Amino acid sequence: HRILKNWVMDGDEFKSRFLPFNGLIYRISFAITCDMQEAEDIVQEVYEKLWKIRETLATVRHDEAYIISITRNMALPFWG
Repeated sequence: HRILKNWVMDGDEFKSRFLPFNGLIYRISFAITCDMQEAEDIVQEVYEKLWKIRETLATVRHDEAYIISITRNMALPFWG
């Protein structure tokens, strides 16, 4: 496992690690919001958040569970 002091994920690694979850993020967002545009906005917001905190992502052990949690937390205010 890579836990390096001052390590920051570059764009290529970010894309390869997190873009495969795009569909999952959308499905969760849409299931919660029942709104296509809101779900698309949440997808963008999830990726923005991940990018902003990329220096802490080296400690994340389960990417999918982490993304599900972030997505759910971002979508719940729009539930219903």
